[in-house]
Amino acid sequence: MRKFIIGVLIVLMAAGCSTENKQWSDDFNMYLSQFNNDHEGLNKPTVDFQQYQTFDRGEYVSYDEYLSYFYNGEIPRTAITMEAAREDIEFYFQMLRQFYGGYLHFGGDERFEQAKAECLSYLNETGLIEINKLVLIMLTATNFVKDNHFTIGNKRSNAASKYFSNEELSFYKKDNKIYDAKGRQVTAVDQDQAAENYFYLSLDDEGQVCWHFGLLLKQYPQPSYVLTYDTGEQEPISVDYVYLKNTPAYTESVLEGVPIVQIGEMFTEYGENRKLADQFLNSAELLSKSDAAILDIRNNNGGNGLLPLKWIERYVGQRVGLNSSGIMIYDGDLEINDHLLADDSQKMSEIIDYFNATPIGKGIYQKNNCHNETVANDRVLFVLMNGYSASAAEYMIDALHNVENVIFVGTSSAGCLQSDNGNVLVLPNSKIKVAFGNSWSEYDPEYYQEFEGFQPDLWINSIHLEEIILKFIKNNQQTD
Repeated sequence: MRKFIIGVLIVLMAAGCSTENKQWSDDFNMYLSQFNNDHEGLNKPTVDFQQYQTFDRGEYVSYDEYLSYFYNGEIPRTAITMEAAREDIEFYFQMLRQFYGGYLHFGGDERFEQAKAECLSYLNETGLIEINKLVLIMLTATNFVKDNHFTIGNKRSNAASKYFSNEELSFYKKDNKIYDAKGRQVTAVDQDQAAENYFYLSLDDEGQVCWHFGLLLKQYPQPSYVLTYDTGEQEPISVDYVYLKNTPAYTESVLEGVPIVQIGEMFTEYGENRKLADQFLNSAELLSKSDAAILDIRNNNGGNGLLPLKWIERYVGQRVGLNSSGIMIYDGDLEINDHLLADDSQKMSEIIDYFNATPIGKGIYQKNNCHNETVANDRVLFVLMNGYSASAAEYMIDALHNVENVIFVGTSSAGCLQSDNGNVLVLPNSKIKVAFGNSWSEYDPEYYQEFEGFQPDLWINSIHLEEIILKFIKNNQQTD
């Protein structure tokens, strides 16, 4: 993943990366130009759609029968016979072949048949097998699937990265070298002399630009790290991850003249949450009327993938594409879905419309909504994100990279985007809950990776993030 580094900002401004905003300080405009430049020029991912056109998914289970296996609160058994377990394994891999969007990406028949054989090799005896053991067998055999939506028994075989940092000590950067407040250069972190790789552009508690020590890790960090200075001194530094608790589902407020919208879920526009969805969509007009606004999607676990795209459309006045290419699988009748299920679920025809999808194979659609231009925007929108901003919330992060003057603040997102949660089934005998998506999206790996997420422009690991951004705005807005 690329790491943002402040370069020669005057050159960027001369190159015309962004229109200078007169009500902001010169320093702020230089940072904004750099952020806009960093968001532009994303490489379009390369997807082999030919393989989807020729792939025969088979007709093992009809779509109506398939729907009968959707999860409905079933409780897993404690143990089943080996024969019943083998039937579940056969059924599971059959469902993956027919309905999993990432099936071909992760190796197709060759790789998944191998995984199925690995599972069955543990089930060649008589007697019973405990469900927990069966789940572990399935997870181990499918650990090549790097998909954050892909779960077996509510468990994943892969771990996501989290950003651990120290927000108490502030550093500054000069000529690509890191210095502390005393002017000492950091020359090594533990034994690593590439010390600059451990520092991220940030803001201190007073909203002033600085650099903070941090690490992206899949496991809990060691108790402390040792900073070595050019003076020969060595000092320990510890890190932590800040987890937000009890975040509200939705709030709107105005603090110090800055409108703030916080949303903890991408609500469906159909069913009991439609009022919250409408309220969120209407908030786009509130935020669009302000020179500076805050959109807080920390701890937003996703949901309706179209809601963030519709919000952005209202904010900038036009549809904004994503930066991915991919496919989706749908075998159902669009007319039945739209007219019989529309009160309770998302219309499939609307999904196909927003993703500009075209059929390329039996039940397989190609998504054609890859971004090709940056949308002008003369306001500044701060988007707050963290390691629990996932799925549809990451759609919002992705699409807003294609809008001018958007600043992403917080920590890296969840890395739960390339697929979806469209298929949540129970295995017939064991009642194990399994989940996998009916879509798959490809991204430029320098821009996004599953389990790694999107990186913010300003890395801040604090429960007081909104207050820090308000101070940053106040420090940099010019008054008449």
